[in-house]
Amino acid sequence: MTAAHGERLTFGQRDGSEVQLVVFGDEFYARYETLGGHSAVYDDARGVFCYARLVDGAFVSTGVAVTGPPPPEARPLAAPTRSTQAR
Repeated sequence: MTAAHGERLTFGQRDGSEVQLVVFGDEFYARYETLGGHSAVYDDARGVFCYARLVDGAFVSTGVAVTGPPPPEARPLAAPTRSTQAR
């Protein structure tokens, strides 16, 4: 993976579905956001990307798939930027 600075990429999930996320990072560390600006992490137990919440400085899964509405504890980092808004 080369450096990504707000690049929109499509990721496969264990159930065969795909999800579009915005990626920031490189081959050593990457952060994922929904198109609405919410942090997301891959939840190994569920096999899908889920909304994330911050716990002790680390992103952890809320258990709520990003394909649905975000749970109250998953607040967007900031207003969606031009790079994260659906085109």
